[in-house]
Amino acid sequence: QLALMCRMLCREGWNEHIAGHITWRLEDGTILTNPWELAWDEITAGDIVTLNASGEVIDGQWNVTPAIGLHIHMHSLRPEVNVVVHNHAKWSGIWANMHRVPEVYDQAGAYVDGPLPLYNEYEGTFEDEDVSLAAARALGDAKWALLANHGSLVVARDLRQAHLRHELLVAVAAA
Repeated sequence: QLALMCRMLCREGWNEHIAGHITWRLEDGTILTNPWELAWDEITAGDIVTLNASGEVIDGQWNVTPAIGLHIHMHSLRPEVNVVVHNHAKWSGIWANMHRVPEVYDQAGAYVDGPLPLYNEYEGTFEDEDVSLAAARALGDAKWALLANHGSLVVARDLRQAHLRHELLVAVAAA
């Protein structure tokens, strides 16, 4: 299911080569993620990597993103969040790079209920443990966020909700 989610999102425009990552926490606490070295449209079920709750690889032959800490902290701080998706999609990336949150221009934009935070307090990359923890805390209980000069982030209870939230974020960003 996670490999399918990667391919679906790639087809729908979340396709900046290998830059994106998805984590899916299972009921037993293990976390599945896509490998770092493969583009989303080439990922198969056999490529998925299994992590423990601390983000250490326990099964899989590929490397994971150096920025996995942001995902691990989101899962740790928010028990209701089982899926975290990050990428550098075209339209949400443009808004993030402009340091602006899009306004509601039409009905699709109105579906992005609640805050759409713009996080711009980090320096460097999310590879740093303190930086990724600070970002996860700053996002609070938001469903989605724009990461200034970086991309977008969506969190959800399951893959279906994550997919829907991504499509809504695309709709508001492209309006």
